Amino acid sequence: MVMAAGMRAALERDGFVLIRGIVPPELLRDVQGVVEAAVEQRASDLLERGLVSSTHAGEPFETRWQAVVDESGAMQARRSWDEDLISPQFHRLCSAPALTDALQSMLGTDSEGGATCYCTGNFSLRPKIPNDKRTTIKWHNDSMYSRNHDDLVLTCWLPLVPADEVNGCMQVLPQSHLLGPVDSHMDPEYKVLQPPPDFDYDALPPPISFPMEPGDALIFTSKMTIAFSTGRVGRLADLKASLTLQTSRCTAA
Repeated sequence: MVMAAGMRAALERDGFVLIRGIVPPELLRDVQGVVEAAVEQRASDLLERGLVSSTHAGEPFETRWQAVVDESGAMQARRSWDEDLISPQFHRLCSAPALTDALQSMLGTDSEGGATCYCTGNFSLRPKIPNDKRTTIKWHNDSMYSRNHDDLVLTCWLPLVPADEVNGCMQVLPQSHLLGPVDSHMDPEYKVLQPPPDFDYDALPPPISFPMEPGDALIFTSKMTIAFSTGRVGRLADLKASLTLQTSRCTAA
């Protein structure tokens, strides 16, 4: 109970909670296998079309898709591979008691304030390729897309490979969740919603970067302004695959 209370207090104060090693390794390995199968399918399709000389099956999980994209000389056709995640393995990961218990402790129970807790069913898998605008995540918050400013909506970001400041990792603007609804505009180059050009980033504490390992979870509210750093190297060699799950607490009418 003390840990649960501490996580709820941290979420209200900071807008995010970082939990190390919360996802069991065997569940991660199973989902990594699902992603590996998706890479194999796409690589085999490129091989049949004569765009690559091999499927690069000998490459490690972290670098295989990068090698395929490099040889094909093309950019990724899709921003997200969400449909590939629909599997028993992914369901088991989403249902992991350690993860659901942590989320429930932050959302509160049905009896607290007449609220109903449920999973929104939103999830995404984005292979991060260097200099690919399709998967470049610039500053934004999720409520810009949902326009839901009343309910408590949490996103849980889970890296499938190590993520750090060298090859790219999640970033947050501390206390930005306390600003309330933030206007947004569509970035014409990256085709994503962002805060308006006059958004005062200097009024907030400096961004925090989160180096993370597979098994870690970064949980944040939909009002938290976040981004994904591009790293300090010119070309990444990692499959920056992340799972983003959302859960909500809706106030009863």
